[in-house]
Amino acid sequence: YYCTVDDVQVIYLVSSGAVPWAELQYDDVADPMLFVTDIQNVDSITITNQGTETTFKLEHFPDETEADDKMKTLDGKQMDTKNFRRLYQLMMSISRTGAMEVEPSGDPEITIRVVREGAEDILAEFFPADANTYTCRLETGETYKVSAGKLENLLKQLTGYLNGEE
Repeated sequence: YYCTVDDVQVIYLVSSGAVPWAELQYDDVADPMLFVTDIQNVDSITITNQGTETTFKLEHFPDETEADDKMKTLDGKQMDTKNFRRLYQLMMSISRTGAMEVEPSGDPEITIRVVREGAEDILAEFFPADANTYTCRLETGETYKVSAGKLENLLKQLTGYLNGEE
């Protein structure tokens, strides 16, 4: 590689071992997690699956001592906070598995919107790509592959949660 240093009018020749970051691609350094955000900063989460929308409005109580008392999940009624935290962890585990070369078209099958206090919302749209993969398009326009199994498990657990199951 050739390089210069600030305003010094000299061109240096350096080995690739001296600048290993020079050959990195975006996917090498992109955070694989799509939704990583502290639950204490989340105001609401909306999951839409094939037109059916479920919104969780969260109310936080930072002065409480027990973890399950620090947040209440409201969806028109009080929901089980301990199990909601497990559901939230499943959502956080949906991760990028690589770049998607093909831009998705049509309407997304699933969308997840996380409204955060003091930060921009996160909007992820999911389009089926094949039996094992969904294409995820973020509001920023970035597209990634995600595991269909993780997304389908989240939807299965969401249904169970709404039915009062652990």
